[in-house]
Amino acid sequence: MLKSDQDLLKQLIKESCEAENKFNFILSVIEENIKQNIHIKEQIRILPMLIESSTRICLNLSRILGLLNQTIIEENNKFSSNVADSFGCIVLNCWKQTIISEEDKREAYENLQNFCFNNLKQDYKYAQVCGSLCLSRLIENCPLILSKNNMKCIWENIMNFLEKTNFSATSELLDTLISLIFAVENLFKPYATITLYKVLDYITDNDWIKRKLAIDIIYTLANYSPKEVLPLKSQIIDFLSALKTDKVS
Repeated sequence: MLKSDQDLLKQLIKESCEAENKFNFILSVIEENIKQNIHIKEQIRILPMLIESSTRICLNLSRILGLLNQTIIEENNKFSSNVADSFGCIVLNCWKQTIISEEDKREAYENLQNFCFNNLKQDYKYAQVCGSLCLSRLIENCPLILSKNNMKCIWENIMNFLEKTNFSATSELLDTLISLIFAVENLFKPYATITLYKVLDYITDNDWIKRKLAIDIIYTLANYSPKEVLPLKSQIIDFLSALKTDKVS
C-alpha cells in the first residue's frame, strides 16, 4: 500500500469514525474479511488507523484488539511481524490521544498487556511468537511500563513463560527481556540477579540464537546493574571463554 493510498484511507476512516454506525460498519467489513481470510496483511494494517481516528478509545480498543487476535492463526504464520507492527502502532495511537483520562489509560494498558499475555499462553508457536513480539512493542512504546507494578508483572510473566517446557518462542521472549531492561534501565536492578541465573542456562544451549541473546542480556545487565553481576563474574567468564570458538549452528 503506497503512502498516498494510506493517507487517503486514513482520511476516509476518520470521516467515517465520526459517525458510530459507520465505524461499526467498517469493523464488520474487516471482521468478515478476516473470517474469510481475505487480504489478511491489509486488514492488519488498517486496524491502527481505526484507533487513531476513534474518539471512544477504550470501547473500541477491545474490539480492535479482538479483530487483530482473530488474524493470529497457524495458517497466517508469515504475518507475525505485521501483527507486531500493527500492535505497536495501536499502542502509540492510544497514547497520542490527548483527551484520554488516567483511568482510560490504565484500562487501555490492561487490554494491551492482556492481549500479549493471552497469546503467550496459547499452545502453538505462532501465537507465542506474536505475543512476544507484541509485548516488546508495548514495552518500547508505552510510558506506563516505568510503573514499578507494571514492570514487575511483565518481568514475572517473562520468567514464568521461559520456565515452561512447552514454550516454543524462547528466542523472541529473550529479545523481549532485552527490550524491558533497556526500557527501564536502572529500575531493573531488583530483578537482575534472578534474571542472570536464568539467562546463564542459555549460554550452553544448542541453539546459537539463544546463546547470542543470553550474552546480549548479560552485557546489558552488566551495563545497568554492575553490582548485581559482579558476584557471578568468574562463572560468566568461564562460560564466555568456552564460547570463544563457538560457531553458528
